[in-house]
Amino acid sequence: MTPITATTGAGPGTVISSRPGVPHAAVAPRVFAHRGLAGLRRPENSVAAVAAALMLGADGVEVDVRLSADGVLVCSHDPHLTAADGRQVEIAGAPAAELLALDLGAGHHPATLTDVLAVVGAHGRRVVVEAKAVDLPGYAARLGHELARVLGPAPERVTVSSFDPDLLAALQPVLRPRRVPTALLGRPGTALTGLLRQAVDAGHDEVHPALSAVLDAPAAVTTARRLGVALTPWTVNRRSDLRQVAALGVAALITDHPARAREVLGRVPADAGTRAG
Repeated sequence: MTPITATTGAGPGTVISSRPGVPHAAVAPRVFAHRGLAGLRRPENSVAAVAAALMLGADGVEVDVRLSADGVLVCSHDPHLTAADGRQVEIAGAPAAELLALDLGAGHHPATLTDVLAVVGAHGRRVVVEAKAVDLPGYAARLGHELARVLGPAPERVTVSSFDPDLLAALQPVLRPRRVPTALLGRPGTALTGLLRQAVDAGHDEVHPALSAVLDAPAAVTTARRLGVALTPWTVNRRSDLRQVAALGVAALITDHPARAREVLGRVPADAGTRAG
């Protein structure tokens, strides 16, 4: 087991712009939109939500994926999809054709990971793919097979994350040859030093702790940098929290408000003046 001791302090920082009161480490953290930019007419994890986030200047998006009954990676946080008429369909129990035909509202349909990668790739941005664990026989192997097919031999700007360390371990034989970084997610209440130790021992490239874990142990951010582990907290929405994690020098952050995050960090949106539909 790798010994991890948090050092004190976040190290010397610089200001990323002339805006007062926004201290920062040498490089501004990347801003990832949590499940895209969901809204009244944009269901989370949908193509519309992903496109809206990227148009507002997010550096990338975080989406959740689950396998349909016939092995297609469908984007959904929950184990079921809820149609506009209130019907709920279990993703693991239905074929992709049935799932993708569902109207989620305002004419939007569920997205596949292939759909999301196409939108993100067209913008030249990044994507964090959170693999949801499902307690079904052979699920991890089937998930790895489909990830390999969808990502291809040399994917760019993709990280695969999960709360489930066993699932990530099962996916590593598929992801490592493709040089896809893996990230261990931490739930609220999971100590950051423990999460770091677990990630280092398992050979993961990143940790994605809950925001509360970072605020409880800010010195551990320096430890992560020393260990070469990129740290991306979730979900960072308040202006004060955005400033604080930026000052600590996190590599990236996941937020429900990408435009606010970029404004707080003193960064101009990539597509300034463009409004999301």
